[in-house]
Amino acid sequence: MVSLKPCWRDPGSGEWRASGGFPLQMRAIGGLFAEVRLVVIEVPPEAGGLPLPEDATVIPLRAPTGSDTRRKLSVARRLPEYLPTIATHVRWADVVHTPLPGDMPLLGFVTALALGRPVVA
Repeated sequence: MVSLKPCWRDPGSGEWRASGGFPLQMRAIGGLFAEVRLVVIEVPPEAGGLPLPEDATVIPLRAPTGSDTRRKLSVARRLPEYLPTIATHVRWADVVHTPLPGDMPLLGFVTALALGRPVVA
């Protein structure tokens, strides 16, 4: 799973958390597979949120900066950092879920296609 969903580590427990229904969705999707790797954007800790599935491996990427054009430039500037990490985990996957639209899911989608991995968008 390659997502642009901001996730953070709870400072007290160290568990990964996210807001909204994302953790519940990942738990449901994860139930279909023996192992789940989540490539997500790491942000500073926030209040609240729900824990990501304990059995999921979380692969954090540094958050791009800015919004709109500035964010696109930030993603482009960090491609040498993002692509090897995404490719490592996409290459391992039996199937890749990329919730489009979004810059990071698009990178996961294109990487999966380039590596010949099945994609669910």
